Amino acid sequence: MPITITELPDDWLTTAQVAQAIKRSERVVQQMAKDGKLRCKPRPGHPNGRLYDARDVRKYLPSDPEPEYGNTAEAPRSAPKSAPPKGNESPRIVELLETIDGRIKTLCEEFKNGREHERLTIGEAASFLRLPKAHLQRAINEGRLAAVKAGGVWRIRRSVLETFEG
Repeated sequence: MPITITELPDDWLTTAQVAQAIKRSERVVQQMAKDGKLRCKPRPGHPNGRLYDARDVRKYLPSDPEPEYGNTAEAPRSAPKSAPPKGNESPRIVELLETIDGRIKTLCEEFKNGREHERLTIGEAASFLRLPKAHLQRAINEGRLAAVKAGGVWRIRRSVLETFEG
């Protein structure tokens, strides 16, 4: 059951309660506390738990209530193309969201253009370059070869491999 302004207590709230009240993730709540926007204290009996001052939380409650959805069939099908910041998000969060949005658009374009296999595993890259896997792994660890780890598997862009000088 969502917390409303009238139900918000005057004392301390858990991370989950704050996240639910301001309609943000728990990670965002923790970042807001780290940025000094929310006062917090350790939660007794919970080694990593925090409690947040409800008076601070009131400042970040959404001004317009969002509709509640009982099941996913009633929920909207997609997010708006570009939602403007609501004013209560830190500039860093807005910047990260814009970066993520841009990256998603780029990946969608790559997929539409048939380049979804542009990233190769270490095994595929080793076959492509005719080098041992260990050589590529060492190059990644030393920072000589740019790669990302997705799902526990290293992925290397084909374009990076084409310019790689072993």
